Amino acid sequence: MAGKLFFISMILAIALIKPNAAFAKIEKGDQELAIDGSLTVLESYSNEGRYVGETTRFYLGASYGVSLTDEIQLGIAGRGSTQWDGDTGYDQFSFNGFLKYHFFTETDIVPYAGGQLGCTYTATYQPNLPDLESESFSYGGMLGIKWFIKENVSFYTEYNVNVAEDDWGSTLVTNQGLFGIALYF
Repeated sequence: MAGKLFFISMILAIALIKPNAAFAKIEKGDQELAIDGSLTVLESYSNEGRYVGETTRFYLGASYGVSLTDEIQLGIAGRGSTQWDGDTGYDQFSFNGFLKYHFFTETDIVPYAGGQLGCTYTATYQPNLPDLESESFSYGGMLGIKWFIKENVSFYTEYNVNVAEDDWGSTLVTNQGLFGIALYF
């Protein structure tokens, strides 16, 4: 819970910072290429809905989007994480299509909200046990703010939730506080 409050407070803090007049404007036809990273809290639930536990990981990602109108952006995103501790390891990768709605597109600070659908791959490796791998449908939402520092460059922060159910009936909820940079052309 503390992680969620931290990321929401970071979004609000960036919203209050006024950059030097970048005169940003998102327009129909703009293309966005972005890279980001996140400190992520993963929550696991059993197939009976019982809370199993949580862990924190660092993720890296990239996305590409095209503005269909001045406000609506359609795109794809991929994010992943791998973690090893001795012989034990965990991988998670997701590939999603997204739709974002941008508010106040002619200002330097542009808030947005959106949804996503896609596929999540998870794998767990433990010594003397069979590897557990799962590919599953995933869905989620996002809420963020883009802060334009130049006409074609923005920093952004985003709270992103991705929900996936694995092959064994367990649910994995990924809460990500993303921080990134985007280029527009």
